[in-house]
Amino acid sequence: MAHSSLHDQLRQRISREGPLAFDEFLEAVLYGPSGYYATRAPGRGSDYRTAPSETPWFGKLVLRQLESMWHRLGCPKDFTVAEFGP
Repeated sequence: MAHSSLHDQLRQRISREGPLAFDEFLEAVLYGPSGYYATRAPGRGSDYRTAPSETPWFGKLVLRQLESMWHRLGCPKDFTVAEFGP
């Protein structure tokens, strides 16, 4: 199955396991090993761009904002940042 197309992989999976729920289908076609995000990197010449793929300034600005928050909190020893991206 490693060299087959995503379409073929899905057909084989459905034949083996039965119908897929919508969320399972999206998980496979977007995030699976042969899915959209696994086979296309963001940036110039791709289907989409993200701020971090365009310039290092995005990360610098996020760091600046986090540093400001850290200082406003009194520079605590423990400072956890959680990123809830896609």
